[in-house]
Amino acid sequence: MRRWATLALMLLMTAGCTQYEGVPVEAYEQSSDRLAILSGLAGLGVVWPCTRRERGIRDVAAYGSIPHDQCYVMEPRRRWTGIFRASMRAGFCPGVAAPIARRCGNWLEFTGAQVDRLGGNASEREGPGLYFVEFDGRRTKFKGRYRVGGMAPVQQIYVVDRLIRMQRVGDVPQSEVAQPNEPLG
Repeated sequence: MRRWATLALMLLMTAGCTQYEGVPVEAYEQSSDRLAILSGLAGLGVVWPCTRRERGIRDVAAYGSIPHDQCYVMEPRRRWTGIFRASMRAGFCPGVAAPIARRCGNWLEFTGAQVDRLGGNASEREGPGLYFVEFDGRRTKFKGRYRVGGMAPVQQIYVVDRLIRMQRVGDVPQSEVAQPNEPLG
C-alpha cells in the first residue's frame, strides 16, 4: 500500500514539472497558485489558479476569478501608448503598430473605474475600430499564454489604471464586427 501511495505522490509531483497552460509558474502572484501548479493539481483540474471561494448557496460552494492584476505579478505602473483593436479579435500593440494590432497578442484590460468613465467598453461605446490609447498602467511581468475570456491565449495583459487619451484612428474588417446579441471576444 505504501508503494502505491509513493507512486501516486511521485506522479503528482512530476505532473507539476510542466507549465500550467503556458503561463510560467513565477508569473502567479499568490504562493497557493504557484503550489497548485508545481504539485500538478492544477493540471489535473483538482484546483484552479486565480480563483477564490465566494459566498455559496446552502452547501454548494461558489468560486470566482480574481482580477488579473491580483492574480499575476505585474510590472510597476508607467505610461503606455499604443494601438488598441476593439473588435471580436481584440488586441493591443504598444507603440504605433496599427497594421499589426490584430497579431500583437496582448490584452488591454480596463479597470472598473475606467469602464465607468468610458460609459462601457470601447466596442460598445464607439463601435469596433482601431484606437490610439495613452494610459498609465501595468502589464504582466512575464510573457506567457494567458487565458482571457473565451479568446485565444495572449502574451501579456496590460491593465489600464488611468486612461489619458483614446482616439479612433481606423476601422476593422466587417468580419470582425459582432452581430446583434453576439458576445465580443
